[in-house]
Amino acid sequence: SAPETGEIERSAGAESKTIVFDVSHNNDVEPGEISPLVDALVANGHTVRFFDTRASRSLKLNSSLSRADAFVTVNPRSRFTPSQRRGLENFTNNGGRVVVMMDPSSSGLGGLLGGLVSQRGGSTPSGSATGVTSESNISTGTSELFNISADNRHYPRIAVTGVGDGLGEGVDRVVMGKAVRVTASSRATVTVRTRSEVTSESTRRSGRYPVAATSGNVSVIGDATFLQPD
Repeated sequence: SAPETGEIERSAGAESKTIVFDVSHNNDVEPGEISPLVDALVANGHTVRFFDTRASRSLKLNSSLSRADAFVTVNPRSRFTPSQRRGLENFTNNGGRVVVMMDPSSSGLGGLLGGLVSQRGGSTPSGSATGVTSESNISTGTSELFNISADNRHYPRIAVTGVGDGLGEGVDRVVMGKAVRVTASSRATVTVRTRSEVTSESTRRSGRYPVAATSGNVSVIGDATFLQPD
């Protein structure tokens, strides 16, 4: 079988970019968990900044994005303000890229990020912070995906593979530790899918579920654990 470890590499000759990581929305992630990605970006000539209102209460997201190329948020658990959501929409409309990573520990994305992404869950009341918004192109599930062994044991580590261009291009095999299903509308594109059939915790149905999708300049990944160092 393929190895479960690997390195994050940049394509040779790629232009240097500025990436802003969000740490201001009660993000359910430790600094060390995203350090492999941050270290790889810096080592390959990119500039990494952090949007951290805890360090400076006067710091505004719009100003942080003014010279950025991409914005990354991992498991945000507090709401983005209307001004921040408008700023992100303007950012993507002007060519900026937004990457959202979340796993089952996240409290939800619909409403937290406005129309950029929503969360779909069987017991979530309509209109709540985690409710589905009809204008969204991508929604995320709330229940974990896992493998079931022959003796009925559950294993959360699942193998996924790229199924298209963009985010999934060149992705042969990646292991996710706490993945949720990502659903893409007709205006979005599934980019990463489970390599074989896995089971959804809530429905107990099996399938090759999508775990990442892209809509315009917004990409959603239904896991954050794959970034963590072993």
